[in-house]
Amino acid sequence: MAQNVFAKGSQRKSVSNPSSTVTPAFGITGEVSSALQSLPIIQQSLQDIQHRLNGLDEVRLELQGVKEGLRKDLWGDDGLAPKIEYVAQQAEETGQNLETIMKENKSLRQELELLKSVVIRMDRKVSEQEKEITELKGCSMRDNLLIHRFAEKANENLMVEVPIEIKKVYGIDVRFVRIHRMGPMRNGKIPRIIVGKLEKYEMKEDVLQSQRQLRQQQQETPFHVSPQYPSSLVENRKHLSELQKKYTEQKVETKIKGNKLVFKNGNVYKDKVLVPRAEDVLLALDEEKEALGHIEVVTSEEKREKGNRFIANAAEAKTYGDVRKVYKKICSIPIHAQASHRILVYRFTDKDGKLIDGYMDDGEYGAGRNLLKHLEERRLNNVVCVVTRWYGGEHLGGMRFELMKDVATEAAQKLNP
Repeated sequence: MAQNVFAKGSQRKSVSNPSSTVTPAFGITGEVSSALQSLPIIQQSLQDIQHRLNGLDEVRLELQGVKEGLRKDLWGDDGLAPKIEYVAQQAEETGQNLETIMKENKSLRQELELLKSVVIRMDRKVSEQEKEITELKGCSMRDNLLIHRFAEKANENLMVEVPIEIKKVYGIDVRFVRIHRMGPMRNGKIPRIIVGKLEKYEMKEDVLQSQRQLRQQQQETPFHVSPQYPSSLVENRKHLSELQKKYTEQKVETKIKGNKLVFKNGNVYKDKVLVPRAEDVLLALDEEKEALGHIEVVTSEEKREKGNRFIANAAEAKTYGDVRKVYKKICSIPIHAQASHRILVYRFTDKDGKLIDGYMDDGEYGAGRNLLKHLEERRLNNVVCVVTRWYGGEHLGGMRFELMKDVATEAAQKLNP
């Protein structure tokens, strides 16, 4: 009975405490409710993810389109790849052409240097040959005698008449191997010069000595005689005589010995300015060429006469260095380098107030002297002038000096208006 009571008590106790079985049911319901409340958020997040995935698909498609476009641009018929390949081919051909050009340029430079060397060698040879020719002319003229102002008449027999007159005037018996007048007939009062080759050199010396004695006695003669020399030597002697006169005015003692002007101390006069040689022009450094290019010169109009052409270039000069630079600049210009003559004349006052002047004929004998006198008459100073002449095949006589003066005056006036 007691057990039944206990069993009944236990049953009542278990019925009277329901919380031990009801509480779990309420926890599950809360979690479900919370999950249901979060479901929209999850759905929204999933939708956002889906949208993003869709966007990535669009990007992927877009990238695929760009990739396809790039592929076409690169590898299509009109794409970059063929163009790059073409450019590469052109670059390769250009490289080959450049290499060929460089080789040709090197070859041309070598040929140019060779030509320069040949020209320089030829110029030296020509200078040597000119000296040899002058010496040969001097030797061939050794026995020659020039007779000036000997009356000229028609049908004259110089071989007979000249020895007779020389005997009358100088008292010397002479015999000629050949004798004639120089140049063509001309309508003038001054007779043409006679040149005669004597049988013996001593005859010439005897006549010249007799003439010196008559001059010392101040006796007049109907004609006079002189030895014959090559034109270059005659002009050089005139130039040396002019220099000797200037030095005499400065009380400097000099003597003319052969083709040299010698000072008392034994030093030989040398021109301060010379005609530029081929090697001076062709071997000039780039720096010098550039400096010469900066020298300002003025140019006259060209004058023409019977195929001959004349033109003058002038510049300012205050030193011998200025003169040399201007002369070299003009002689370095191709059109002037090929000319027949480049006559130089200059006149300037140095830093000490001394008047310096001079000229260089460059084979046009007498031109420099005439031009310098022309500058003196016009009182032109601190100027250097180069008159270029291209010989046209016909001689102009004294007219050429007048044409040179005209172009020189024009250039000098442009320099000093």
